[in-house]
Amino acid sequence: GLADLETITDPRAAVLACYARLQAAVEVAGIHRRPSDAPLELLDRLIEDGRVDPDAARRLTDLFEVARFSPHDVDETMRREAMAALQALRRELVPAG
Repeated sequence: GLADLETITDPRAAVLACYARLQAAVEVAGIHRRPSDAPLELLDRLIEDGRVDPDAARRLTDLFEVARFSPHDVDETMRREAMAALQALRRELVPAG
């Protein structure tokens, strides 16, 4: 579930955790990423697969890149956006049932 992500108080850490959860969902969905894949390569693979909303995938990837590679602040709005994107992507990649 996503409930444990709510307990991460640092927005940057929460965005990074959301992206890690996306990577796990991608594997469960059978989209195998290569160890050498950069975030944009995984994004391309997700979009090519056709099961996900490209805007949600792009947004979570953008947020991850800011959180991981930029000194800019990561705020609560970005955290909420990352969680919403992850929730939508997981629903599309790994449907319940």
